[in-house]
Parts: sequence; structure tokens; C-alpha cells
Amino acid sequence: MYDEQLGKDAARTLGGFLGETADMQSSVEIDLAGRLESADRYIAELEVAKASGATQLSQLSADNKRLLDLTEDRAKELAILNSVGEAMAKTLNVKTVTRIVGDKVREIFGEDITEILLHDEVSDLITVPYSFYREYQDVEPFTLGAGLTSKVILSGTPLVIDTFEQSLKFDVIALTEAERSESYLGVPIIAGGRTLGVVSVQSYQKNAFSEDHVRLLQALSSSMGVAISNARLFDETQRLLKVSEDRAKELAILNSVGEAMAKTLNVKTVTRIVGDKVREIFGTDVTEILLRDEKSDLITVPYAFYRDYQDPEPFAMGEGLTSKVILSGKPLVLGSTEQHVALGALIPTEDDRTESYLGVPIIAGDRILGVVSVQSYEKNVFNEDHVRLLQGLSSGMGVAISNAHLFDETQRLLKVTEDRAKELAILNSVGEAMTKSLNLDTVIRLVGDKVREAFGIEVSEILLHDSETGLIHVPYAYFRTYRAIDPFPMGMGVASKIITTGEPFVFGTLEEGKSLAPTFHTKRIGLPLT
Repeated sequence: MYDEQLGKDAARTLGGFLGETADMQSSVEIDLAGRLESADRYIAELEVAKASGATQLSQLSADNKRLLDLTEDRAKELAILNSVGEAMAKTLNVKTVTRIVGDKVREIFGEDITEILLHDEVSDLITVPYSFYREYQDVEPFTLGAGLTSKVILSGTPLVIDTFEQSLKFDVIALTEAERSESYLGVPIIAGGRTLGVVSVQSYQKNAFSEDHVRLLQALSSSMGVAISNARLFDETQRLLKVSEDRAKELAILNSVGEAMAKTLNVKTVTRIVGDKVREIFGTDVTEILLRDEKSDLITVPYAFYRDYQDPEPFAMGEGLTSKVILSGKPLVLGSTEQHVALGALIPTEDDRTESYLGVPIIAGDRILGVVSVQSYEKNVFNEDHVRLLQGLSSGMGVAISNAHLFDETQRLLKVTEDRAKELAILNSVGEAMTKSLNLDTVIRLVGDKVREAFGIEVSEILLHDSETGLIHVPYAYFRTYRAIDPFPMGMGVASKIITTGEPFVFGTLEEGKSLAPTFHTKRIGLPLT
């Protein structure tokens, strides 16, 4: 019993222990399974994190490489801009600036066509200081309007075209098939808010240009805009400086001519002074000074130089370039013989035909005294500077000639006054002498001698007509000595003509005298006694 009970107790005790052990094992297995699941999940998370880290690392590496490439590109661009900037900073010449930039753009982009085009706001023309297509080209200027360049200038923004077909809507000039480019990139050259022009590159490949190309070309054009603006400012400064120097030279010339003219009151001397100075300054083939005589309406030529000093005959107002300048009162500039002919010029022989002509009126007050002109065998020689200088010289000459004319007129009137005084003195002396005698022969001898003395002539005669006999008596005759001349009948001859007409008679050539009296060999003046 005891053993059986003991066995039962032992069995019960062992069963309990085994039950507890089984429960414990089950609990351990469950805990271990949980732990294994957590480990698997952690390992999976590690794998995901590893994969994500690899991806991020790869992205980071790619970003770093992209940034490195971008930095290198920017560094290259900066180096390009610096080198171009340094080169441009060494010059203030627009042509040199465009050559520097054009060559650098062609080197960087390696495209088929490179051009730099500038807009002249005054003439509204587009010039092409740089053009390279296979070699350097010399392109004629063209008017702002249609085309790609005008589009960029007017919009002030870059223009990218990927195909030739796209360019047709901008009214491009259709070239031959071989010359048609596909891609076009043009960016404005801007300085101080003004669009100076365009720099463009073109390619025979489609879709050749990207935003990077646009950005780089914009940077180059921006630097060039500043350089061109500076160069233009320098050119304008130089131009104004040259204008000032030219004006100073012109003033010196005018002063020297004015001083020389002020020393004389003789028209011939004045025209010689101005003519020689004009010939010296202009260095032209023909120089002339022509004066108009308003009374006779003739044009005289006091100064003419063509290979040597010339003495042209006066000619009538009317046809020719001189008359045109006098009648218009304005300068006339011609560049070719054809223009001369069109205006009715009096064309000389073939060898003497000049091409260029500049004539300016000689003006004093409101009167046009004449013309000073220069001519050249070369075409299109004269410009506005020549016109201005010649006008300055002609103006000074106009005053000098006017003064000389006034002086001549004063001298003439003074001489007239003196002559009248002499005449009055002669008349008074003759009158006094005649009152002292009532003898006709004495009176005639007195008057005859006084006439011979006053006129200083070789031959003097006093002839009296006897109306009853019809004879002409010669109570006074002097030719080297007193002579006695027999009476002769009225009829032919100068004396008979004067007596018949009762009018004075003058002839100044032997031909005129011989037409009336074939035996006459002198110039003669005859007056009737009334």
C-alpha cells in the first residue's frame, strides 16, 4: 500500500514537474520565435536602410559630380570672360573689340557662322564689323527692319532657332541651299539700357544651341557692350578733340588771311592772297575766284590757277556752275562730271574735265559778289568740312572785297572831284586870259595851248566853219610844233561830222578812226564849238 501510494505520489509529482517543464518550454519557444521574428525584421530594416543609404550615396555622388562639373564649367566660362575682358581692356577701337570677341566666340562655339552686327541709331543702318563664314567676310550695311538681327535688336532679348523652317517666319533672306544654316542663336549687345547690336552664331546642325550657350554668349555680349560703349565714347571724344583742333587750325588760317587782306584795299591783291591760301590748304587741281559786275552782268575772273596762273576772259551771267551758285546764294558740291553736266556746267575739253567741284558764294551784307571754287580730278573729294572752311574764307574775302570796292569808289570820286577842280581851274584861267584880249587869234592860241597842256596830247586843233564860204579854217594846229593848215571844204572827215551833228565824237582805236578818215593814224576826241 505504502509503496503503491508512494508510487502514485511520485508519479503525480513527476507529472506536475513535467507539466511545468512543458509549459516552460512552450513559453521559451514562443519567446524565441518572437525574438527571431524581431531579428528578421531588424535585418530586413537594415537591408532597406543599406539599400536606401546606397541610393542616397549614389545620388549624393551624382549631385557632387554635377556640381563639380558645373563649377568647372563656370570656372571655364569665367576664365573665358576674364581673358576676353583683359583683351578688350587693352583697346578702345570698335573694330578691334569686335575682332577679339568674334574670334573668341568662334573658338569656343566652333560653329559654322559667327557675326557681330552693330546698329547705327542715326542712319538706322546695321553694320557688320565682324563676319566669319569659311573666312572673314566684308558685308555691306543694311537697313533695320526684317530679319533675325532686327528681331533681336527690337526685342532686346535672345533668340534661339532650331531649324531653318522656324527662321522663315522672321523674313530671313533666303540663301542658296548650300548656305542655309539650321540653328541660330543671337543675343543683344546691351550697354546702359541701349541695344547696340547683336552677336550671333549659326550652325548647319539642327537643335545646336542650349541654355548654356545662351548664358555664355550673353555674358560675352555684355562685356562687349561695355567695351564698345567705351570705345564709342573714346571715338567721340577723339572726334570732338579733332574738331576742336580743326577749328583752331581753321581759325588760324582765317586770321592769317584776314590779317593779310587787312593790309590791302586792292581787289586783285585780295583775290591773290585768298586764292593762293585756298590752293595751299585744299591742294586741289583748279582754284578760281570769280566776281560778278552787276552793271555789265559779266563775270570776271581775277584769280584762276590751273597748272599755272591763268587769265580767263570775262563771260556773261547765265549758264554754268558759277552762275548757279551766284543765283542761289548757296554752296554747291558735286562729285562727278556727270553731275556737272546735269546742272548745265560749261564743260571744257576732255583733258581738262574735273570730277569734283565745290563752289561757295562770296557774300557781303545782302549782296553776292561772286564765287570762290575748287575743283579736283578725283571723284567725291569734298565734304562738309571743306564747305565750312571755304565759306569762312569767302566770308572774310567778301568783307575785304567790299571794302576794296568802297575804297576804289572813294578814290574814283576823289579823282572825279580833283579832275573837276582842275577843269574848273583851267576854265577859270582860260576865262581870265580871254577877258584880257579881244583878238580872236590870241584867244584861239590861248585856248589851244591850254587844251594841249591840260590833256597832254600830241595833236591839238581848233577848227572854225565859215558858213558863207562853206570852208573849214584851222586857226590853231599843233603837232610837235605849230602848223599852218589851209582851209578845206565841208564834206568828209571828223570835223565835218562834228560840225554837222553838233555832237562830240570819240574813237579809241585806229580802226575806228580809219572808218571815218582813212588817213588818220591817231586816236581822237572832237567837240563842237557852240
